[in-house]
This record gives sequence, C-alpha cells and structure tokens, in this order.
Amino acid sequence: MQIYKVKGGKSMANSNKVLLKDEVVKKIFTSGTEISQEYLLNIISAIIEIPIEKLKADFEIVTPHLGVNTNIINSEADLVYKNQDMYFSFEFNYNSYSELSKKNFSYLCQLYLRDIYHKEDYKNIKHIWQFCFDNFDYFKENRFVYFSEMMEKESHKIRDFGIHIVDINLDYLEKMDYNEVKKGSMLEKLLYIFVCNDKKKLDQVYDGDELMEEIRKEIQELTGDFDSLLYYDKKALEKRMGEWLGKKAMVKKMLDKKYPIKEINDIANLSEKEFSEMLEEIEKERED
Repeated sequence: MQIYKVKGGKSMANSNKVLLKDEVVKKIFTSGTEISQEYLLNIISAIIEIPIEKLKADFEIVTPHLGVNTNIINSEADLVYKNQDMYFSFEFNYNSYSELSKKNFSYLCQLYLRDIYHKEDYKNIKHIWQFCFDNFDYFKENRFVYFSEMMEKESHKIRDFGIHIVDINLDYLEKMDYNEVKKGSMLEKLLYIFVCNDKKKLDQVYDGDELMEEIRKEIQELTGDFDSLLYYDKKALEKRMGEWLGKKAMVKKMLDKKYPIKEINDIANLSEKEFSEMLEEIEKERED
C-alpha cells in the first residue's frame, strides 16, 4: 500500500455532477442482505488490502451519532461499521468546500474517543479507516485513490495513531472508458456502478461477475426506477423544493443583514448538513 503525504491549504472547485445520492448508497450498504454485506466487504478489502475473512469478524453497523459530548458539532457521520479491530467510516462528498476536511476529521476524532473511558483503554484503541467517496479530485493529482496518514515532515515516518483517510476520486472513475474499467482494478469495477447508469456499459463491465449482477438487482429493488434514486415521490419532492427555496431566500436576506450564523439556522430550522449545503448554494450563486 502506498501512503501519500497530505497537502493542506488547497482550494477546490465545486463539482456539479450528480452521482448516487448518499441516501441510496446507505440503503445499499445497510440493507442487511448477505449480498450487500459481501459487496461492502469486497470494497473495503480492495481498498485496504486485507482479506475479507479477516474483516468479517464481528463486522456490524454502528450508530452514526458519534459524539459523547452534546456540545460538539458535527457528531453524525454518514455511515459507520466496525469489526473486532477497526472502525470503518464512510463519507459521501458531492461538493468540496473549505470546511469539509475539518468536518470529516472531527468524525475521526470522535470515533477515536468513543471507546476510551479508562487509561487501560488506550491499549486497545481500534484502528480507524475513513473512506471519502468524493465527486471531485481532492488533491488534483489525477489519481483514483489517495491514502493519507499523519507523518513527520522530512523523514515521512508515520506517527501511528491508527487513523487512516482514503479519498476515492469518483470523478476520475466517471471519466474512464468502460473498456478500461473492465480491464482495471477490482475497486474500479466495484464502484463503477456509482458513476454509470448506462445499462449496456454495465452489462459489458459486469459480464460474468455474479456479485455485481446480484448487486445490480438489489439496487433496482431498493430504489425502483434507477433514474429517480429517491425515497420520496414527485409531489413530496416538489413540496420540499418549494420549502427549500423559501428558506433560502430568507437566509440570503438575513446574511445580507449580518445576522449571526447560529441565529439564522435557529430560525431556518434546518439540520446542520442541510444548512451547510444551503450556504454553499448561496455562495456559489453569488460567485456566478
């Protein structure tokens, strides 16, 4: 496994592509079926190069509510699993913004503290892997996968806290020709379904792949129309969008009048994630 030094302070442009929504990915990864768990374990194994049999021991989902301190913000990760030795945290990042890395790292810190109640617990801290499925190239190096760990600046020796961050560049995968994917790595094949909904291409890539054929069937069953990828019907979506636009107009006015951010969201009554997304939209609209 190659370890890449983290480069801080880079600004990243927003991506407008729409991949699988995180709600749908969660449905696939948490459906509880034998095939979906095998799929998830194959993805983890392909990334961290540990045999599936070693990952299976006590493999189970964990509540995404990580914080043990109610005063800590950013306490709900997208998806978390664990086994007897490790935590596996999944984040699905569709747009890059300046606070994204700090927010995602806060989840790692909270997972790290999750099982520490006595000094003896430091001996048995689980290793933590955070898998960031990014709809953009985080490091702008035109690679599919980036591994990050904390290391000494000159010697590049790892400071072993047991925290590992993996950024998976789905934008890179989306731009690959399906023939390249078919001949490519296991991870590219496993995740190609995240970025392609062309049936003919998927048929070519997954020809003879029993696992992926079963996953395709499960996705179809879980989501209904592959193009919709929604939990809710059209009328519910239209209603939600109307409420969203109304609240966004209100938030814009309050920002213009220099209201405190916390006060704005108290009035808007949005989740932390929704409010962050709304602020991103407003900022982008003003830049345009």
